[in-house]
Amino acid sequence: MTPMIDVVFLLIIFFLAVSQSTRATQAMIVVPTVFFGDPQSETKPFLIQIDSQGNCRLQGERTSNHKLESAINSFSEFKHSDRQVVLRCDRKCPSQFVNQILRVLNQNGIHSIQTIVVED
Repeated sequence: MTPMIDVVFLLIIFFLAVSQSTRATQAMIVVPTVFFGDPQSETKPFLIQIDSQGNCRLQGERTSNHKLESAINSFSEFKHSDRQVVLRCDRKCPSQFVNQILRVLNQNGIHSIQTIVVED
């Protein structure tokens, strides 16, 4: 009978510990509300693609990283428009290339960026 009581107490302690840890991880997260615009007035997004070797494509055309940076720098239309920037990256792409492009976009005042990770 004594081993059965020990097992019951161990189970009670286990479930108390587990319930305390699950409460700690259930923090409230504020999620932003998504508003969809008029589907007729949607503009084509500005698409930047990076493959697994770090090669860039701008609007589907292959370009160097330097030319991409200069295109972003000269493209002041982003700052005052609803045009969306989409950064499409290969899953195996080194993060340094993604960080470099995100840094250039951020320096030019472009803070709303949709990032897509794909497996090509």
